[in-house]
Parts: sequence; C-alpha cells; structure tokens
Amino acid sequence: MGVSKQALSFLCLLLADRHRVVAIEEPGYADARIVFSHHGYEVVPIPLAEEGLSIEALEKSEATVVYTTPAHQFPYGMVMPVGQRQQLLQWAKRKNGIIIENDYDGEFRYNVHPTPSLQGMDRDGCVVYIGNFSKAFSPALRLDYTVLPRQLLGRYLESFQAYPSPVSRHLQRSMQLFMQKGYWEKHVRKMRTVYHRKHDALLRAIQTTCPGKYAYWDSQQGYIFYSRWTLPVQRRSWSSWRVWQMFGCIRAAITGPMIRRMHARE
Repeated sequence: MGVSKQALSFLCLLLADRHRVVAIEEPGYADARIVFSHHGYEVVPIPLAEEGLSIEALEKSEATVVYTTPAHQFPYGMVMPVGQRQQLLQWAKRKNGIIIENDYDGEFRYNVHPTPSLQGMDRDGCVVYIGNFSKAFSPALRLDYTVLPRQLLGRYLESFQAYPSPVSRHLQRSMQLFMQKGYWEKHVRKMRTVYHRKHDALLRAIQTTCPGKYAYWDSQQGYIFYSRWTLPVQRRSWSSWRVWQMFGCIRAAITGPMIRRMHARE
C-alpha cells in the first residue's frame, strides 16, 4: 500500500464514527475512491463545474466529507478560485463536515498568482490538508504529510500514535533539517523553473507538430495539462498513442465515466 493510501486509510478510520458518505470529484483520483469504498463509505461522485468541483451538486448530496484537489484538479488541471473555496468552506461549516484537501501540484505555478489553500483559509477546523514530496523532490522518498485540524488531532494521537510509520525516522529527520536550513524553498524555486520550461516546450511541440489536432486546457500550473484529440475516433492511431505514452501521457478515459461520456458525444 502506498503512503498516500495509508494516510487516507487512517483518515477513514478516524472519521468513521461520525461520517459515512464521502464526495469525490468526477472525474478524479481513482485510488481515493477505492480506499473509501474499501472502508465501507458510500462514495458520491460530484461532477465538475467550469472552475472545479460543483458546489451546487455537492449541496444536493448527502455527503459530509469531500475529497478534492483544488490546487490543480486531476485530470483537467483547473484551479479552484478563492470564491469557490469560500463556498466550500461554508458548506463544511453548515454540514459540520470535513474537507480533505489534496494539494496536488500545489508547488508549481507558472505566470499566475498563488491561490491560498483551503486549510489556510479555514477558520472552523474543518480541513484536513494532505500532500507529499514525490513531485517536488523524489517519489523514492515515499514521504507524505497530513495536517489535521485540532478537532481531529487529539483523536488521532489517542488512537493511532502506536502505529508504526512506513517512513524511517532518519529520512523524516533529514527532510526536517533540509527544510529548516532553507534548502527546501531554494529547491522548489529551482524545480519550478525547470518544470516551467518543460511545460512550455511540450506545448510548443504540440502546437508545432499537431496543429488543429488537439484542444488543450492550460492552467499554467503543475505537472499536467489536459489535452483532447479533436479528430474523429476512427482516425485515432494506437501506434501514435504508444509514442505519446513514452512522454508520460495517460488516457483521460480511465479516470471516470464523465470523460468517457464526453468523448462518446464527439
């Protein structure tokens, strides 16, 4: 089990006595759906609006927990604006609910102003903030972090403090010193420049080699952007797709039925 999945499993156990219905973005992070389902939660898919999770659809659901990626939604890549984040926080306050904020790709913003996290905007202790060092540093670390609100921190320490950590203390201590000495911020700034160049190079390559064949959504942030092939289905070449896979591309159709329906209409 990956570290992120283990963190979600702990959260499922921690929230189980008060919450049984969880909302997730559709399409979204498939592993989150799997973990919640394995722990007996009813999983409610919430469609996406133009700028992220549909608050209107969330309001109509029975969910009291929502899992979201507001910094850079996967797979579409949109960034949830501040106004929509405020609405989401108001929903959690009214419902006495919990927001699980996955800060996916949050470190990498290109030519755009940073948007405050839900956890940073939270004044009612309803946001659980999770992230990792896989993209900014190395996936080999398998090092994640979870920031719990006060209402959950005490219960977590009481119930799970005896559980062994999957990450060695030496590695945790090394990262702590790396951050305390200021190296982390320097490293992120450097990597932001590197990934910005790669991001722009890939866009230029698509625009130059495939003019008129792709429509894409570029949020100027993160590791990914969503690109849609605009040619008829019968003209798609699987041999060409294998080439795209070499560059780290994935099929959006695997992330959820919403995208499959969109492609079926074209």
